[in-house]
Amino acid sequence: MKRTTAGLVCAGSVVMVAAAFAFGQPRNNPPVDPQHSIEVAQQVPADVGRMLSRACMDCHSYETRWPWYARIAPMSLLVERDVERSRRALNFSEWTVGAGKRPGTALGALMASCVAVQSGRMPLRPYRMLHKDAHLSAAEKTAFCSWATDTATHYRRPSTVARAH
Repeated sequence: MKRTTAGLVCAGSVVMVAAAFAFGQPRNNPPVDPQHSIEVAQQVPADVGRMLSRACMDCHSYETRWPWYARIAPMSLLVERDVERSRRALNFSEWTVGAGKRPGTALGALMASCVAVQSGRMPLRPYRMLHKDAHLSAAEKTAFCSWATDTATHYRRPSTVARAH
């Protein structure tokens, strides 16, 4: 009897894993319009750009690199939900038609991003656990915040308000 139960549990597990792989949907990103990206609107230093690519863009852009586990339920649902929420909060691929379109929103997004990075809230802890290269050094956090603060000051200037519309 114990052998039969163990066999059924094992067979059921294999079927569930196979189904998760077979029915998991490949994730696709929306097309990226380069004219909408933050790099078009603002000068992003190379070191900050590399950090954004490594630690931020998977969630905060349309350039998500979907990991293998994003095809397996229930992780797929969690990853997709996190990416959708992150894109709604701040999407670097849609900067000129999103946060960057309105100076006050852009300023707030940049400063909030700095606070989130400095406090260690961003990147999210689960993301850092699965992506070791997403850990940010103190120097990277300082460089990001310096860039974000400098960029935010451009949105305070009246000439930027006219340019943003």
